[in-house]
Amino acid sequence: VETTLKSDLTVEQFGRDEYKIPFRKTIGSIVGVEAKDVSILSVSRVTVARRRLTENALQIVYDITAMVTEVLDDDEATIDDLLTSIQTNLDDALASTAPNENFVDILADTASSLGYTAAATAFDLLEAADVTISELEVLAVNTPEPTHGPTKTPDDFPLLEVVIPLSVFGFFTLIG
Repeated sequence: VETTLKSDLTVEQFGRDEYKIPFRKTIGSIVGVEAKDVSILSVSRVTVARRRLTENALQIVYDITAMVTEVLDDDEATIDDLLTSIQTNLDDALASTAPNENFVDILADTASSLGYTAAATAFDLLEAADVTISELEVLAVNTPEPTHGPTKTPDDFPLLEVVIPLSVFGFFTLIG
């Protein structure tokens, strides 16, 4: 996923934990995963053109690792349902104008609650229009290993017979 923040933050600033940790926690809380499941892959400086103005921005590329069963309560949910849920939650957080429900407020509040004052102030200066999130792209789908083997033994399963030769018995008799 790519998120673009129109901000004067530098790549070096955002590379510090006081910026990365609140960002990962915010994305995680919005989509329903733990912060450890959000991995920042790269942060780069980009120029964004809006009408005739050009603005500096940070482009943050990250992975979200999520399991259908952890994010959605529906046992019949599919990977497509998971993608729709994640995209909808991110879009809703960007579109929300309600205090403490929009992406920027959640990001600033998370930084503040973690004690990262400088990051909270920098994130608080962002406006909702300053944040864009790209469409999701599935990089890998892992299916779990089977939890058990066959449930029925075949009728023609061969039997293993163990035969102990009498010579072993005789050997012990001679020694004993």
